[in-house]
Amino acid sequence: MSDANAHSKPDHSKSDHSKSDDDTPRLAGRGKAGMSEPSQTPSSSPSNPGTENEALDAVTIAAFDVDARIFRTLWHSLIMPLDVAHDCLRGDFTRYISPVRVFLALFGLQFTVAAMFGTPLTPTVDTLTLNLSPDAFETWLAGVPRSEINIALDRWFGALMMPIMILASLPYLVLLKLFRIPISWWGHVTLYLIPTNASQIIMVAFLPLGMFDVMFFLLATLIGMVAFFMVQGRMIARYYARTAWGASWRITLLVLLLPISMFLTLLFQQIAIALILDRNFDLSLLELYLLELDHGDPQ
Repeated sequence: MSDANAHSKPDHSKSDHSKSDDDTPRLAGRGKAGMSEPSQTPSSSPSNPGTENEALDAVTIAAFDVDARIFRTLWHSLIMPLDVAHDCLRGDFTRYISPVRVFLALFGLQFTVAAMFGTPLTPTVDTLTLNLSPDAFETWLAGVPRSEINIALDRWFGALMMPIMILASLPYLVLLKLFRIPISWWGHVTLYLIPTNASQIIMVAFLPLGMFDVMFFLLATLIGMVAFFMVQGRMIARYYARTAWGASWRITLLVLLLPISMFLTLLFQQIAIALILDRNFDLSLLELYLLELDHGDPQ
């Protein structure tokens, strides 16, 4: 009797499990699914297509603490950014590296490339003023060697450039959060860093040309900005908007935010320069600017 009842009682365990699997969101970015901060531990499976070349892995890990998957991540950040976003938001790093690690690697790479080709990335004492006469400028220096100031600026800005970039990007992250509040902050950071990495790739590629003319550096900046908004536009259309109109006005707001971001970058750079000059050489950047207004050389 008990055996008969056991056989007649339906088994819901398998059907419930299948139902829970079917109900799991399959698209990252819809709601909070897949938005938690992912683990940074790369897969060590032999079938991992990103780590087959052990020699290449050894070089990239030694140089930038990443493996060969970074090359796929870099290329796909330009041509297939939605694939990168989809996997990263779900915490699947079988094929790609976290955009945060890619950003850090590119940040270090640009300083390496700039040093190799003599392209300046940090301000120098000669770029602090454009119209001040040489005699007035030497008076302001008060005998401090220019080389010492340049060394100090280079050393400090090497450490301060990343915090300045982070502070200048906060308006973008806040706006993205307002576009889609259910997405976690980590998800917004991921969706912001993928287009940022795409623009950085172009900037690094153009850095060697900066040794010939500053116009190449300005051209790289312009192309990098275009690449950023093109990739960011695809992110907006996929994760933040349901209609073409919704994507259009969101992208427009991001573009209009660019002058604010550039102003914040310039402001924080000027504050940093002023502090470096004051604490290391007892020089006032404000006095230099006032001196330029009073004794500027029209030549």
